[in-house]
Amino acid sequence: YLTIVRTGMRGPLGTAEAVSRLFDRSTRPQVRRQRTHEHINELEEVVGNVTRELQKYGARALGVTYRDGEPYSEPCAFFNAILTCGLSRDMRLPRMGIRSYVGTSRLHFSRRTLQAQGATDADNRFGAMLSIKEYPPFSGPGMLDGLLQVNHEFVLTQSFTL
Repeated sequence: YLTIVRTGMRGPLGTAEAVSRLFDRSTRPQVRRQRTHEHINELEEVVGNVTRELQKYGARALGVTYRDGEPYSEPCAFFNAILTCGLSRDMRLPRMGIRSYVGTSRLHFSRRTLQAQGATDADNRFGAMLSIKEYPPFSGPGMLDGLLQVNHEFVLTQSFTL
């Protein structure tokens, strides 16, 4: 999976954006709705561009699928897999907010480890977190390829800031 998250700008542009948001709170609700729609359109454009560029690898946006005439939510299944440390489970399309729907494990965190406690012992999952604080001055493709040789599942998260 490739997840795209858009956050606000950083640095001087971020300061200007934060000031703009302060004034947004005092504007009419319809103006706020319009700005929200603009942000959604920006995100959808980025997702469309990334999907188009990775199309030859089978990339596609998650959505609603139908099995036996019943709707299933791929985004809910994805979020649930994250919250259960990789246990896959088909998730019906919910009628409530997904925050009340996904997550079938009880999560326990310590400094560098976590446990996703499932309904049965077979559903329990354990994990550890490793963080790379600094990259060398010159980085390139393949720097983290050694992780592919580890005999365990892993999630690699990277952040890019403009």
